[in-house]
Amino acid sequence: MAKLKLSNTVTLAQLDQHRLPQATETFTPVAHRQVHELFQQAAGINSQAVKPVWFKQAPNGEVAMGCYDLTLPGLDTTESKAQVGWLNSWDKSVSARVFMAEEIRICSNGMVFAIKVVARKHTPEILNDLPGLIARALGDAERRFVGNRERIRIYKETTLTDASADHLLMEHWRRGVFGDRQLKAAHDEYRDPQHAAFKPRNVWSFHNAVTETLKRSIVFDAPHLTTVSNDLLDSFAGFDEAKLAFAGSN
Repeated sequence: MAKLKLSNTVTLAQLDQHRLPQATETFTPVAHRQVHELFQQAAGINSQAVKPVWFKQAPNGEVAMGCYDLTLPGLDTTESKAQVGWLNSWDKSVSARVFMAEEIRICSNGMVFAIKVVARKHTPEILNDLPGLIARALGDAERRFVGNRERIRIYKETTLTDASADHLLMEHWRRGVFGDRQLKAAHDEYRDPQHAAFKPRNVWSFHNAVTETLKRSIVFDAPHLTTVSNDLLDSFAGFDEAKLAFAGSN
């Protein structure tokens, strides 16, 4: 993904302050405000509630992004947020995209710290396809968030000895999640966490140390590294996301 120039936090009304470029035979730009409205409509179709958290926009309006808190019946967000968002461009730099994460952030290197759920190029049929794609993406995000709550429960129940924690740190280093500096930072965060909630010696506290380290680091592909980390921790804790998704589909 190209680096994003989303330095300006704007209001919803300000998303429309720049003129939308003319469509061509192969490229159909979509107004940022229209993507927001499609997002709201899709959430309603899925019986979900999305509350805007922030909108960011490039200085000339060519790229914009919206972030929302996702509210679902029975989804506990006291310890872990559930956020979804969209990314849109007029200058062909990025496709229209939907993201999800516990907390969507734009890193200092311009990369989006979140999981891409779906992407759609700005071809002439985009306005016909985008409503359904967004609705399916939000449905997929909901299933992932529900599954992640089960992951958190299992992580909390899985205790870590000092030897196991050191082993997991080295596995993260071997798999490229950490460089040498991040390895020490994660070690220090796990041994002496900033928040009392992560004092228990379990996989959930270790997961927090990984997350905090990646959030403070300038890394090229933080979402991918988070996925690699989850795979390592899932294996250690005995959590099977694929089995959970299969059970939920029956």
